[in-house]
Order: sequence, then C-alpha cells, then structure tokens
Amino acid sequence: TETAKQEFKTKTVNNIDMKIGEIKTTESTKKDKNMVSIAMSFLNNDNAPVGVGAGDFKIKSDGKTFDVYPQGNNFGDEFKPNEKLAGKAYFELPNTVKKGTLVYAPMDKEQASWSITIPEAK
Repeated sequence: TETAKQEFKTKTVNNIDMKIGEIKTTESTKKDKNMVSIAMSFLNNDNAPVGVGAGDFKIKSDGKTFDVYPQGNNFGDEFKPNEKLAGKAYFELPNTVKKGTLVYAPMDKEQASWSITIPEAK
C-alpha cells in the first residue's frame, strides 16, 4: 500500500508555529470506524509559556465536526518560550471520511485550518 505523503504549511497562531506531520489510519475496534492519528509539533515564539492540547483541534468533514478521541494518548502541555512540543491527536472517524479540514479552535474560536486527506486503514 502506498501512502500519499502530504505536505502541510506551518501556520503561526499567537506566536506559536504549528506544524502538521504524518497522518496514520488504523481500523477501530468499532464497526465502520477508523482511528486516525495526526502527528503535530509546535514551537513557542512567544515570550511567555503557552499551552496547547489536542482538545483544541477538531476535524470537519461533510458538514459534521469530530472532536478528539478522549481515550487516545493525546498531547497537551504548557511549554516555555523557544521550546518545542510534539505529540499526536487521535480521532475516531467513520471509515467513509476520506477528506476533511483539521481546525485549531481553542475555546471554539477557529484560528487556523489545514485541508487533510485521511489515508486508508492499514
């Protein structure tokens, strides 16, 4: 199986550089669902510590919004100026979802978005 290597632009929000990495899909234990992990990294260019968590991200597709999977090993931490934070956000999506928009929306205020393609489960 081939994975389409997706390249994403780094976006800067509130002096934080946000970078999207590899997107992986595996079958969920639930019927007709896939578990999707999205690797992310952040660089704090601010002069104060900042906090970012997977819960600040959502996936929008076909008029629906999917929140982060709460049981996933999701990232979330406060990090100091010039420090990096890296981790994964996990989403349980219907296996019919092939494309969507990853949205950074802390406190439900949309501040950045990336168009993503969900790879086939392996």
